[in-house]
Amino acid sequence: MLYAHPHRPLFVAALAMILAAADVDGATFHVAMSGDDAAAGTAAAPWRTIQKAVAIARAGDTVVVHGGVYTGHVMLRHSGEPDRPIVLKTAPGQRPVFDGERKGRIELKAQQGWQKSIGWIIVEGFEIRNGWDGIKFYNAHHVVLRNNHIHSNLNQGILGNGHHVRIEGNIIARNGFKSDNERSNLEHGIYCTGTDFTIVNNVIHSNKAYGIQVAGYPYHSEHHPGPEFADARRWLISNNTLALNQNRAGIVIWQSRATDCIIQNNIFYKNSVSLRPGAVQGIDFVGAGGGHVIRNNLFFAPGRKSIGDAGTFSATDSIEQEDPRFVEPEQFDFRLHPHSPAVDAGAPESAPATDLVDTLRFQGRGIDIGAFERRE
Repeated sequence: MLYAHPHRPLFVAALAMILAAADVDGATFHVAMSGDDAAAGTAAAPWRTIQKAVAIARAGDTVVVHGGVYTGHVMLRHSGEPDRPIVLKTAPGQRPVFDGERKGRIELKAQQGWQKSIGWIIVEGFEIRNGWDGIKFYNAHHVVLRNNHIHSNLNQGILGNGHHVRIEGNIIARNGFKSDNERSNLEHGIYCTGTDFTIVNNVIHSNKAYGIQVAGYPYHSEHHPGPEFADARRWLISNNTLALNQNRAGIVIWQSRATDCIIQNNIFYKNSVSLRPGAVQGIDFVGAGGGHVIRNNLFFAPGRKSIGDAGTFSATDSIEQEDPRFVEPEQFDFRLHPHSPAVDAGAPESAPATDLVDTLRFQGRGIDIGAFERRE
């Protein structure tokens, strides 16, 4: 079956090395509002700006950011190594804010130029708001974006191209709203190109257009280090909640080079808010390639279609037009009530082991659909 991709074990092994980064020796640098960029960058003498820290950090190093609101632009220019990633994370128990002031963002772009590759980087734990975009990356590989709250950015929440990129456990909301784009279909929660993406356990809600755009842009040797940085092949999109996205559906599969993706265990809730009755609110296909597997998703939006007609895919075991019974969707609380039809209804193949808040899956007879596992 299509979910047994030959490259998936390599990706899992690579991610295991990334996630073991805390056990790898390397320098730890600290950033705090009370710091000074002329200081030593230690816990006792932290730097003041995130940019100072990421400019110094190399493979195996960790940048720890303490509480406060940091502004401007952050650009990571250096790669980690397979067993020694560069980690940008928050101090334990703190939630620092990066505010892009409507022009900045967190950006991954190689020192040698945007056409070159950059990889083995982790960004986790931040509130990222009010930027031109939230996070943008150029030709990135083996990158993890985890446990961030990415919201209220002018254009995309996450934008970029690469391969073996993992987007996990984030809240991506209200991106793309500007004074002149009321009917726009160009600003999305996630807008990415490349191969072997994994998008799991995210809540993606209330963005201007699509929640996720799977974009199959073609390979160009002058722009990409290799063909794996283009197209949109072998994505796994599993156990996300996509709700209330405004001008388009939860997900779009776009262009003929977007092929062989698995879309499973997701809740699609009342997307395409501004569109006419009959519009697609779940999974849209626009000139897409084939080979997609769609299974065990829950679609709920009265008067809206679940899946577009212009796709080549197999679809199984969907739950159609049953209210997922969230705890309080009006307040964006998308946890499940005990009697939700999403409970125990997910497919176990390729599903994440934990949910958005690190609750173990398989709390009952099976795994739940959506970003949250219902605790027994």
